[in-house]
Amino acid sequence: MYHYLKRALDVFFSALLLLLLWPALAVLMAAVRADSKGPAIFRQVRAGRGRRLFTIYKLRTMAEGAERFAGLLAPQGTALKDRAADPRITRIGRFLRKYSLDELPQLINVFKGDMSLVGPRPLVLPEVNALPAAALQRFDVRPGMTGFAQVDCRETTDQTERLCRDIYYVQHCSPALDLRILLFTLREVILGGNTFKR
Repeated sequence: MYHYLKRALDVFFSALLLLLLWPALAVLMAAVRADSKGPAIFRQVRAGRGRRLFTIYKLRTMAEGAERFAGLLAPQGTALKDRAADPRITRIGRFLRKYSLDELPQLINVFKGDMSLVGPRPLVLPEVNALPAAALQRFDVRPGMTGFAQVDCRETTDQTERLCRDIYYVQHCSPALDLRILLFTLREVILGGNTFKR
């Protein structure tokens, strides 16, 4: 029953937010295009529920083609310790990331059913292939725009800790936990806490 209710709320709130926020989203897309060369929307293949692949949408925050230079900044399989200092991030991109506005297009993913408002963040393929078997249960639920790992481990880049929070969420997901995560996320976004890490 919980999962049916959650999906119904995802559809309702994603549609409502898209309707209310489309003027702001249009302005942000124009700002991205004006700030640097390239498309306003960044698309990337990620793994969702059941490890089904889908295309995630974000406002572009890096220079066009920035993914090709990731290996020069951090070794394979690791993350930049200081994401704010990443030279690939554009001027408008820093603002978008500070307030997590780059994630707004993912409301389309939520409406389509690729994602949920709350759940483990969707992983890119190299991250999926590197997961231990015990962590594969994170794919039992739809990935989310925000999740327990994002609000409970926002000060760490330790992937083991984040996986533990993802697994905890899968095993204990409930309307009360979802509401707690959403309220905490809203607070962090308003304060510019950069809740979303991936």
